Amino acid sequence: MELPTKSQQEAVAQDIGESLKHWRKEAGATQAQIGQAIGEHRAMIARYETGQRMIPLARLYAFCEALYEDYGLTVSPSNLISRQSIWAKARSNGEA
Repeated sequence: MELPTKSQQEAVAQDIGESLKHWRKEAGATQAQIGQAIGEHRAMIARYETGQRMIPLARLYAFCEALYEDYGLTVSPSNLISRQSIWAKARSNGEA
C-alpha cells in the first residue's frame, strides 16, 4: 500500500479543517470556545480549520464530544473525515 503524498496529506488536512469549521459554526461556537473545551489555544483551532495542521485523533474525538456535550450536536469523527476521500481528491488532481 502506498503512503499518501505530501500534497494528498495537505488536501486531507484542509478537507477535515473545512468540516471542523462547518460544525463549529453550526454549533454557534467560537474558535476560543472550542479550544477551551478541547484543551487547545484558539490559534491552534484556526490552524486545524485552515488545514495548516492536521488535528490529532484524540483532539478530533474531543472536538466531537464538545459539540455534543456543550452544544447538543451529534457528530462522529467519521462524519468529519468522510466528506471527500483523499483518493478521490488525489484522482481529480491527477496524482493517483
